Amino acid sequence: MNTILIARITVAASCLPIIIAALKRKDLNTPLRIFLMYCVLSLVVNVSELSFLWYASKNYASLEGYFKYFDIQDTSFIGILYYVLDFIFLGWFYTLLLGKKHQGRVVHWISYLLLLVCVLNYLFIEGYKVYGKFNPAADAIFIFVLAAYYLFFLFKSNLSLPLYKNPYAWISLGLMIPHIIGIFLFMVGDVVHKENYHLFTTLSSLKNGFLIIGQILMAIGFWHAQYVRFITLPGEK
Repeated sequence: MNTILIARITVAASCLPIIIAALKRKDLNTPLRIFLMYCVLSLVVNVSELSFLWYASKNYASLEGYFKYFDIQDTSFIGILYYVLDFIFLGWFYTLLLGKKHQGRVVHWISYLLLLVCVLNYLFIEGYKVYGKFNPAADAIFIFVLAAYYLFFLFKSNLSLPLYKNPYAWISLGLMIPHIIGIFLFMVGDVVHKENYHLFTTLSSLKNGFLIIGQILMAIGFWHAQYVRFITLPGEK
């Protein structure tokens, strides 16, 4: 199965949480609406990337001059859009879940600090021509640690609502799972990308498999949206 086909399947899977959220739209509160915005914009970026690949493959002869001038060999230059969405929307999402006057304040400042550093790194240090080391590693660690910390926060909160009915728990699991392999891939991805591109695409395809699992878990989270009324967020106390 080629890389583009796997990417298309991954994009199709990313529609699932959006569809479920649309069905449950009357039950969505502010954090879930923010996460829905994140899902929709991530899908837009994914579709744009696939559209670029399709258009470039069909019109390579006319675009070759631009690719050589800007030294574009793949879609690594689009990666910054994913990181911007992650830091802005996931930072916002977990800031609300943890409370703006509590741990959420720390999340807020860390997310915007990382956003600034990643943009500067993209523009002036590692640049847009390579997969990079810092940006993907910072993004993967940020998401994994944030989701893991929130699950720990839920465990110690002793909520009356079972975790399997908690939409935020399902969403956090859906964010964590793809980044288990993602952290490894992001730490060594730039080296593998340069020295063994076939291995890089294989690892990327494996990560896409984890992403599909993550999308299913996020969809389950939206399916349990009606239970958010039983969850009092720190900022609502």
